[in-house]
Order: sequence, then structure tokens, then C-alpha cells
Amino acid sequence: MKRYGIATAVTALVAALTLTGSPSSAARTVPSIAGTWHGTYSSTRFNNTAGHWTAHFHQNGSHVTGTITINPGCITQGSINGTISGSSISFGQVHNGSRTISFAGTITAGGTRMHGTYHSPALCGSDHGTWRGHHA
Repeated sequence: MKRYGIATAVTALVAALTLTGSPSSAARTVPSIAGTWHGTYSSTRFNNTAGHWTAHFHQNGSHVTGTITINPGCITQGSINGTISGSSISFGQVHNGSRTISFAGTITAGGTRMHGTYHSPALCGSDHGTWRGHHA
């Protein structure tokens, strides 16, 4: 009788883990950021340098593409190509294929807000700073 009780308990535990998933599978979930985002940026290198941006993200699993407009900026518009891993996002904005601003950050739970840091090339004064955005 004891063997039957243990076997039933093990079967129930396996069934529960199968239905609910393990914590590690939840950690690998990629949040959806597809759509329009609005945000701001602020330089930590140059005083009084700040502005706003609008991005249109397309997403296929952990890969993101799209377009971004920055005002004001050394690069005012470009394409986005990047990745999402867990709650981390990294992407670059490319203008005419010659200059890239690198963005790295964190996506909040629910995928409605992001924040992080950016770095620009020497052609843009090697600027760096912080950015934040929200899903429109």
C-alpha cells in the first residue's frame, strides 16, 4: 500500500510540473515589445544634451528589428537590429550603414517599459548616457 501511495504522489508531482513548468522555463520567456515606443535620452558626457525618441519594433522571438527617430541627435533616424534575452535588450541604430549607436537595457515585467544606457561612435562625439521608454 505504501508503494502505491508514493507512486501516486510522484505521478501527481510530475503532472503538476508538466502543467505549470519549471522556474527555469519561465525565466527564458521573451517579453513582447512589438509596436510603437516613445522615450527620452540624456547624455552623461555632455551637459544639457537630452531629447526624445520614437521607435517602431518588429519582433520574431528574441530578434528585434524596426526603425527609430531621435530628436535632436547626431543620427536622427535609422534602422534597429537587436536581441532580447530574458529581460535584457540590446540593439543598434544604423544610419547610412556608417554609424551605429548601441543601446542596452532592461525590459520591465509585462514588457511595457524599458530603460538602459547608450553609446555613440566618435563621429557623434563618443557620447554616452541613459535612456528610457514606454510602449505607446
